Amino acid sequence: MQIAIDREGTFAALEQSAETLLRDSSVKGLLILACDSNGFEACELDPWLDRLPVPVIGGIFPNVIRGVELLSRGTLVVGLEVEVEVFTVGRLSDPGADFDQLLDEHFHDDEGSGTLLALVDGFSHRIGSFVDSLYNVVGLQYKYIGGGAGSLVLPRRPCLMTNGGLVQDSAVMARLDTQCGVGVKHGWSRISGSYEVTGVEKNTIKTLDWRPAFEIYRDAVEAHSGKRFEDNEFIEMALSHPFGVDRMGTEVTLSSPVLKHDNGALTCVGEIPLHSFVDILSGDADSLVRAAGQALKEAESQLDSRTQNPVPLLMDGISRSMFLRENFSRELEAVNTGHDQLIGALVIGEIGNNGQGYSDFHNNTTVVGLLEAL
Repeated sequence: MQIAIDREGTFAALEQSAETLLRDSSVKGLLILACDSNGFEACELDPWLDRLPVPVIGGIFPNVIRGVELLSRGTLVVGLEVEVEVFTVGRLSDPGADFDQLLDEHFHDDEGSGTLLALVDGFSHRIGSFVDSLYNVVGLQYKYIGGGAGSLVLPRRPCLMTNGGLVQDSAVMARLDTQCGVGVKHGWSRISGSYEVTGVEKNTIKTLDWRPAFEIYRDAVEAHSGKRFEDNEFIEMALSHPFGVDRMGTEVTLSSPVLKHDNGALTCVGEIPLHSFVDILSGDADSLVRAAGQALKEAESQLDSRTQNPVPLLMDGISRSMFLRENFSRELEAVNTGHDQLIGALVIGEIGNNGQGYSDFHNNTTVVGLLEAL
């Protein structure tokens, strides 16, 4: 693996970085992680991406990560030295899209194994259903890691990089001919629940136990925190109290409320199935940082002890950095321990599967991949 880093975030520097890496014949593909504040436009990126002579997978994120450095502007260009195959699945918000069929077109009779890198438009409406289909079609054949790209500033724009240009409402996936370990941890603990989701539309919970969702959420959060929603910004209270959905064989899946409606409904990050059961969770800086370190150890435990210098790839939830604030540097230090090539991004939802359990679209979670090569 070779890495070029530009901290200015210009298109000219991106172009130069890729050109430098591609001079080496061992580079078989490019992974591009770019900050949203770079302001890249399709009119300049699309013709350039179309001209690239190797497969490319990339995304535009709120922040990118290099070692313990969190960049709010800049681009990482990674020269992939393993065999890579990239493909795109579109229509991630289309209620009529059959993701099982769309994925089967790419994995039909696939008997390979290795690592699957999956980048999605983090604001698509059916990412959870897409990840479910990924498990249905691929199962535990691959280990996968990825997350949601996109801007926190409206309006939505294309945020995924392909050889065909920038795209949105899609998933861009890369099959990498390398083994890896994947750790998925969050550090949040149950304070109340469980509650049945008795009314839901996409990612908006209408009722819990047949009561307006916010009523139950408000009562539990105020009792635990000693604070009142009336006296605080909703998002500040919600950042420290996500929902947890229990799924067999995996880390509890988190879904953070981001908007309260006048009718008592709560819009969350990620889909929550009807009739599922949710808990209300809480955590602090120490528990989250500790969990990030545990994710790294979990990934390490899955690699052959003879593996030398594995490449750490971090997909960390943007909501974690918003909650941790100045303590987020501790989280980066926790996942950088013993590894000096860390790359990654702050993402809008996380994807991680270690080959041992069900797959989910996570939120407010740390996903660490350790790849034997990249």
